[in-house]
Amino acid sequence: MYPDGKFPSETSLDRQRQALYEEREKLYEEYRYLKKEYADLDKASRTIDDYLESLRDEPERRRKKGELE
Repeated sequence: MYPDGKFPSETSLDRQRQALYEEREKLYEEYRYLKKEYADLDKASRTIDDYLESLRDEPERRRKKGELE
């Protein structure tokens, strides 16, 4: 019951439910987009980290092969 002591009408409840459903769909669409963006950025970050790690290890590999003085 609402403060005025009356129950909302069925059509009013239907409109509220529809509005909430549309809001949920909009938010879920945004969530899916952000989830994909996060996955793409995470993959890029890991790729960059792997590349930088290989650059850092390169002098050590050369030293082991006797290529550096």
